[in-house]
Amino acid sequence: MPKKYLKYLLEILSPISMVYSSVMSLRNYMFDSGVFTIEKVNAKVISVGNLTVGGSGKTPMVMYITKLLKRNNVKVGVLSRGYGRNSKGFKLVSDGNKLFFSVNESGDEIVQVAEECKVPAAVSEKRVVGAKKLIEKTSVEAIVLDDAYQHRWIYRDLNILIFDQRFLIKKDSIEQKTLPLGRMREPFSALNRADMILIN
Repeated sequence: MPKKYLKYLLEILSPISMVYSSVMSLRNYMFDSGVFTIEKVNAKVISVGNLTVGGSGKTPMVMYITKLLKRNNVKVGVLSRGYGRNSKGFKLVSDGNKLFFSVNESGDEIVQVAEECKVPAAVSEKRVVGAKKLIEKTSVEAIVLDDAYQHRWIYRDLNILIFDQRFLIKKDSIEQKTLPLGRMREPFSALNRADMILIN
């Protein structure tokens, strides 16, 4: 991008990015101080997420963790928002054996996870509601949340954060600014919530 256009872009989007960062900081403060309630469900919860928009290897990590738990005889299920689907609300995508919804109705990533891992899988925008229904319908003992780092309403026993190495080496680039100027959903200070940080 020519420097003169970059300058205009910075002038337009920088204030919006600052407002966005302030809103996210306030939101996190509300959770950290107990104003917003973080709810536990009757299963162990492992969250896999990132701080950026775009891919960073979350879904392959979700499948790796799910298969690992399954091999160790843990009755595990996967819960996702269902990005790109044309439906809303909770959908039990698979009971571990049979698919109940199409890719259009559930999203391609959760279908891929369900078919490859052969575990119960569901989608729900509201993770607490989705987790409770997944437990009720399939009696899972553990739930792996796909792309849920920013969804703080549900308590997680393990909070895993993934970064794409190519993103990290772009130090001080516009990409490392918060939305809409850059690619970051939250500033780097949100690293403090992670129990484990993986560089892909």
